[in-house]
Amino acid sequence: MNPLTWLYYRYIFLRGDVLERVVTALAGRPDVPTRGTWESEYEKGLWNRLYDMSEQAHNAVVLSYIAHLRPKSSILEIGCGEGTLLSRLRQIGYRTYTGLDISEFVIHRCQRFSDDKTAFRAANAESYTPSTIYDVIILNECIYYFQDPVGTIERYCRYLAKDGIFVISIFDSIRTRPICRRLKQTLSVVDETLVSNSKGTWHCLVLQDPRLRESAAVPAPDATLSAATVSR
Repeated sequence: MNPLTWLYYRYIFLRGDVLERVVTALAGRPDVPTRGTWESEYEKGLWNRLYDMSEQAHNAVVLSYIAHLRPKSSILEIGCGEGTLLSRLRQIGYRTYTGLDISEFVIHRCQRFSDDKTAFRAANAESYTPSTIYDVIILNECIYYFQDPVGTIERYCRYLAKDGIFVISIFDSIRTRPICRRLKQTLSVVDETLVSNSKGTWHCLVLQDPRLRESAAVPAPDATLSAATVSR
């Protein structure tokens, strides 16, 4: 990372003030990967590293949160990739699951997992509009690839059921620390677990929107949770 980029993420990124707006207007935010980049990297197998031993601990925390807090729920997984979590989510049990990823290549590969309660969509998460609401929205190692990570999460609050939760895993870095900080300022923290190994450290978060009202923005046949509500 060059010094200017380091300074931007250390002191400017997601400040939410005049300085950030001025710097962003003049220089723009550093680029995030395009759809074409994702397609190419998946086709080359570069993301097979998500199956490495070093990735298993933070995945286990994400899965344990769901098993403990919202078993047999409706789930939207943003940035599902090749379905790394799906086999273990099936062991936990879910009512419905939708996997979303920007890569058409990887979503095509995931179609073999489709059934009457499991579906996949190829779309940009920053502009995708769900057709229903969910008890759980998972963002496992993907939020820092968004142009507007916090704004995107705030938009998805409209598609959470009352007492629904975000389960988010974020690898710790100079870029992701302000994202993690702003998320915890914007939403209510139900729980946070830090996972560290030889590769680095992950922040595993369970977040809720304290502004959720009795009725959600998008109607669904049954938005009632099957698990007990967890409060801070």
